[in-house]
Amino acid sequence: QLRGGLALATTVACGAFAACTGSSVAGAVTMGKVALPEMKRHKYDSALATGCIAAGGTIGSLIPPSIPFVVYGIMTEQSIGKLFIAGIIPGILEVVFYMVTIYILCKRNPLKGPPGPKASFKEKANSLRSTWGMLILFAVVMGGIYLGFCTPTEAGAIGAFGALIIALCRRKLNRQNFTDSLLETGQTTAMVFAIFVGAFIFAYLLTVTRLPMELAGLVAGLPFNRYIILGLIFIFYLLLGCILDVAAMVVITMPIIFPIVMNLGFNPIWFGVFMVRVGEIGMITPPVGMNVFALSGVARDVPVYTIFRGVVPFIIADICNVALLVAVPQIALFLPGMMK
Repeated sequence: QLRGGLALATTVACGAFAACTGSSVAGAVTMGKVALPEMKRHKYDSALATGCIAAGGTIGSLIPPSIPFVVYGIMTEQSIGKLFIAGIIPGILEVVFYMVTIYILCKRNPLKGPPGPKASFKEKANSLRSTWGMLILFAVVMGGIYLGFCTPTEAGAIGAFGALIIALCRRKLNRQNFTDSLLETGQTTAMVFAIFVGAFIFAYLLTVTRLPMELAGLVAGLPFNRYIILGLIFIFYLLLGCILDVAAMVVITMPIIFPIVMNLGFNPIWFGVFMVRVGEIGMITPPVGMNVFALSGVARDVPVYTIFRGVVPFIIADICNVALLVAVPQIALFLPGMMK
């Protein structure tokens, strides 16, 4: 019976779904199909309903497994395992910031999120019964990386095998599903490798020209505080995130941006979290937020400007979240520092 309860539950569900996929757009589209009809049925404000889904979808890039972290780790030769672990606390904080935003919006205007019917404890427990596979898989994969029992590559293999076993146990795996999963995996892998080939050629060209090193030295020599330069990088990624996926941003910009950041003395693991976090904001920022237009394809009866209006409070929450991440770097570095 909590006001905005469905929106709050949708945000938590987006965080849980992020633990299954590393794509922001996929998260927004999937939750749009599942949660939006329910919020419409309970007469939620369209801006709040679509805004929390579009913003919640961005969590997919931060909570592991995360495709952008894999790309960043390869491009910058950083530990992918540490990057995965570094994204956990910021990802949870992102969910908390969004939930607080929804609570404040519904407190100010109760009509935005009417309370739903009260569910018994038994009904709540039964609704979680189907999530056991995801929880076990996430715990095994991320626990194995954190405790040093396996590398990210080995953890990926364990996760794939575990997902196969769970699908068999649930009797939901047939020849068609298995074939489709293999084809989709092959297509995604081919696409990623094609991007990497082009990225490494581009990086080699820049290395030969010494452009990144010269630019890094020039920026480091500017008479500005390093946080002012970080603010300019923030704006740059915010604009770039409007038109590019976070993984594509990493591929295109890292050969130039990474040497600058290292010259400024920022931790490379922390900057990976910072960059992915800012790229997420760009995916819901007007006028070309990718998640917004992806969700509009599902919510055809909701105008795009209504979705953009709905994401504005979440963008404000995101900026506050990033400010906290900059002020307290240990939010991202605490767990990686305890890894074995």
